[in-house]
Amino acid sequence: MNMISTQTVSQVPMSQAYERYTADDHQTWQRLFARLIPIWKRYAHPLFLEGLNKTGISDDVIPRIDAISELLKPYGWQAIPVDGFVPPRHFLGLQAQKIMPIARDIRRPEHLDYTPAPDIWHEAAGHVPLLVDPMYGAFLQRFGELALQVPFSEADQIVYEAIRHLSILKEHPEQDIQAIEAAEAQLNHLTSTLTDESVGLKLSRLYWWTVEYGLIETPDGLKIYGAGLLSSPFECAYAMSDAVEKRPLTLDCLEVAFDITRPQPQLFVAESFDQVLALLDEFVAKESLLQ
Repeated sequence: MNMISTQTVSQVPMSQAYERYTADDHQTWQRLFARLIPIWKRYAHPLFLEGLNKTGISDDVIPRIDAISELLKPYGWQAIPVDGFVPPRHFLGLQAQKIMPIARDIRRPEHLDYTPAPDIWHEAAGHVPLLVDPMYGAFLQRFGELALQVPFSEADQIVYEAIRHLSILKEHPEQDIQAIEAAEAQLNHLTSTLTDESVGLKLSRLYWWTVEYGLIETPDGLKIYGAGLLSSPFECAYAMSDAVEKRPLTLDCLEVAFDITRPQPQLFVAESFDQVLALLDEFVAKESLLQ
């Protein structure tokens, strides 16, 4: 049973409301950039640093999403502002149309290292730069196309809402520790009792272990291309440490659950962006999906 809307861009894109960003918001952006630049130079995929310049993402102010969109046009992509969480099927459905949704908000200063809630730092500085690479853009679009085909279950929707609720609680300026603990317990209960894993859930895991938390072999050694890692000062460095198990990327990652609110104990290493695209075709064959 599909409980998630198949609509994609039926909603009218909202305004970024750029004037609402405060001096503190811009300072948060600047602090993140200053902390990550040396880490990116050491660990990020070389195309990522190239893409920062080509997409107008700089260290001085929060970028205007319409300006990013204009700079993405030569690469066949565009960007639109969205408000907070977008259901996974809707988010990926936009990517099927080569549209990158970018959350308008920016994380609070105390959450520089990581926030589970969507924000402009993660989606603009994390996802956008690599869209200048045709192969990266191709597998991102392919993920979106598959998201509109695969079945998501009612349980998927319930887990998504639990994750969304927990993330909002953690990002709230006045954190309620008891409410957070209760939400964490509820999410752990839901995930631990989930016995019927839908194709949609498996696709979400594949997306997580590649687009969000992917590592890749390059001529210069192991590098990061996952946006979830690239947008977090702590997780960038932690991912490349010996504390994290590095596994070759195969469809075995479909069996590995993830926790959006904590660092991951293992990550998966792709041979190339071509391999990620080929793995999606392998996923289609394994799950007997129509191409």
